[in-house]
Amino acid sequence: MSMADVGGYGVASDITLQGTATVGYNWTDTLASSVGYKALYTGYQEGGFQYDATQHGVFTRLAVKF
Repeated sequence: MSMADVGGYGVASDITLQGTATVGYNWTDTLASSVGYKALYTGYQEGGFQYDATQHGVFTRLAVKF
């Protein structure tokens, strides 16, 4: 599964970009797991203040359904 979005447009920031890619497996009807990678970029500038940051990394998920 993959997902991406773009936001900001001057409301809370000039621009934000986000992307996620995930691979998962349902072990049983009640147990599932996945692993993925996510990246988030935020760009903001007001007056002399500028904030350009990218956060990214691997994540895991374990789901127990009941």
